[in-house]
Amino acid sequence: MNIYRRFRYTFFLAFIAILIFCSDLYAQPAGGKWTAMPLLPVLSKGHMVFADSLVGYYIGVDTGYVTKTGGLTWTAMTFPPNARPAPDFLFAPDHNTIMSFQKNTLDSNGVQFPGVIMSSDMGATWSLISNEVIPQFTEALTMWTAKDGFRIWLDSKTLMDTCAITHDGGKTFGDIRGDATLEKYISKLSNGSNNGNLSIQSNWSDALHGVIAVASKDAGAFPILLTSDGGHTWTEHYMKYNGDSTLRLSTAYLYGSQSVWVTPSSTQTPPREGYFLYYSPDFGATWKTTDTLKSQFFIKLAPVSATASWAAVVGANRNIASTSNLIDYKDISGPWNNVYTVRPATGFYSLTIKDIQFIDSTHGWVLAIFVVGLGSTDDQYAHIFRFATTAPDAVSSVTENTHLRCVPNPASENVRIDGLSNGEIVKEVKLINTLGKQCSYLMGSTGTAIELDVRDQPNGCYFLTITTSLRTENIPVMVMH
Repeated sequence: MNIYRRFRYTFFLAFIAILIFCSDLYAQPAGGKWTAMPLLPVLSKGHMVFADSLVGYYIGVDTGYVTKTGGLTWTAMTFPPNARPAPDFLFAPDHNTIMSFQKNTLDSNGVQFPGVIMSSDMGATWSLISNEVIPQFTEALTMWTAKDGFRIWLDSKTLMDTCAITHDGGKTFGDIRGDATLEKYISKLSNGSNNGNLSIQSNWSDALHGVIAVASKDAGAFPILLTSDGGHTWTEHYMKYNGDSTLRLSTAYLYGSQSVWVTPSSTQTPPREGYFLYYSPDFGATWKTTDTLKSQFFIKLAPVSATASWAAVVGANRNIASTSNLIDYKDISGPWNNVYTVRPATGFYSLTIKDIQFIDSTHGWVLAIFVVGLGSTDDQYAHIFRFATTAPDAVSSVTENTHLRCVPNPASENVRIDGLSNGEIVKEVKLINTLGKQCSYLMGSTGTAIELDVRDQPNGCYFLTITTSLRTENIPVMVMH
């Protein structure tokens, strides 16, 4: 009997230890942490995309930045006249490749963008892949490799919505609109596409498995459509709310060939009942709903395994003191867990999350900016927060604690750059305004400090892009005469 009691007591202690261990995993998934990265300028229509744990891009109209250190340092990219960037559809399918697909978009000089541009050397040089302008009413575009992708758009001649696959990097698209299920729903989109009542998105995990989700502002509800044969045949799946009513959808995401994550539209869900997910572990054969996030709605999901996902969420009411701009983590077998609150390092203003991306379970990023009307201080910077378990491999001998500094800041005459390591050689220094235009240039030196004359620059916010033998960093600096 004593042995039996001792066994039960040992088993009980082991069970408690497991609970504590699992709760710690929920609190900090994968053992990592969130860290604020160096500030960047707010780019017009700016979007970010990461290829892997090191290489990522932040691109807006005319201007773009690249990081090769997981977001610790950023470098402004240069573009030839026939390959100007636009942020409409960005894809980084591998370590070296970045692709930009343009809609009917003009740059800051009124010049129309070409159709598809691509860089195969991490943004160092860009090439024009196709000069056919992407149709203005392109509703959805996904590239899962540098060659293979899927697009939905309204044909300007036939005024019909078309689904097509590309296998040549976006140069040509082949129509796949023959499936009866797809035809039943895709033919309804053109009426809503022009007046903003419908928002359509697609997501693919590979060349065979894809999903289409439509968010409707009207009374009607759409299902999500799933394909497992590259888009040749599709099946429809209606989500149910409270057991009997169809639910308008927002977006759907795939992880691998089986896991499907679906978010309800924020205009459909009753605002006081919380927001939840639909999840299928078997590609739509069965569905379950998650527990709710009270008074919050999803900006974007980032599934990181077959059963776990990150989510960027915001509250129904946002203000300066708000804790509602959250990054949450969800294991399908456990509750939602708030892991991080997105706030600026200094300043009395709130940030609004714009995007969240994860390339695996241990590396992710969130983009947030200040939105006029939600705070009392105007903030002109894009804030990127990074989740990781370890420091990036490419940082070399430079660590997160040895960032360069500008002194004084604000500056009226000269800006001194401090924080160089022993033997670190400065190659060049560029002063760039918040529109991405270079205002001043200075060749480097081997000294422990270097100065840049800013007496001729107008008052305002700028970025110093400093390239050394070890790193490239962008430092925000204010010029005030």
